[in-house]
Amino acid sequence: MIVLVEGDGFVAKNITIQNTSGEVGQAVALTIHANQVAIFNCNILGNQDTLYVTGSGFKNYFKDCYIEGTTDFIFGSATAYFENCIIHSLKDSYITAASTPEGIEYGFVFNNCSLKANKNVTQVYLGRPWRIYAKTVFLNCKMDNHIRPEGWHNWSKTDAEKSS
Repeated sequence: MIVLVEGDGFVAKNITIQNTSGEVGQAVALTIHANQVAIFNCNILGNQDTLYVTGSGFKNYFKDCYIEGTTDFIFGSATAYFENCIIHSLKDSYITAASTPEGIEYGFVFNNCSLKANKNVTQVYLGRPWRIYAKTVFLNCKMDNHIRPEGWHNWSKTDAEKSS
């Protein structure tokens, strides 16, 4: 199932949303272009660009979810709060690609999440800035050994090192 949410106040509970097209480039499973969306105990599965949360100033909430993917599998411009989620990397790459707009205080916030990976995955960055004001923070999260020690990659955007 591939889902596009455009209605404010949407709530999803106990479902699986999956893009099964495989590693073909961008293959979004869930796009949220709405405000005050809440996703509870859902599996969001895909490869590159699994979860796209977009919309300047939009705020969304994910609790007790399992999200997996390959490259930039959580990306976009909305503010999104992830609580008690499992974030699972399927290959060496990047977890997030935030494009937080200038002047927006928060981008992606991960709190009490577990960062996991397939057995052969050993080199994963927490994220890289899609835009130069990208904001992503991991608080109280358990990170397995697959996370690179430097954590972040600047995506060859040296300006982002000052503004992200």
